[in-house]
Amino acid sequence: MWGYDYLIEILADPHHEEHEDRLAWLGLDSADQFDPAAFDPAQVNSVLSARASRSAALSGPCPTASDIPPWTRAGHWVMALRSPS
Repeated sequence: MWGYDYLIEILADPHHEEHEDRLAWLGLDSADQFDPAAFDPAQVNSVLSARASRSAALSGPCPTASDIPPWTRAGHWVMALRSPS
């Protein structure tokens, strides 16, 4: 959020050196298209879900504790190094 005020300042000033870059970054043709009051939770959730699906597809499923051999789990590695008595 620290840069949000700066973004609003840039969009409000068409002569700002970063104005065009910020419009491109936001995918807007003009600053008038930016509506800071507009928020659609369903749209945001849809975008986040799509990103999570792409990320999971690229990295594969996340391992669970049962997928990791016991000697690699924290607290159990010492047991794997001990010789049987």
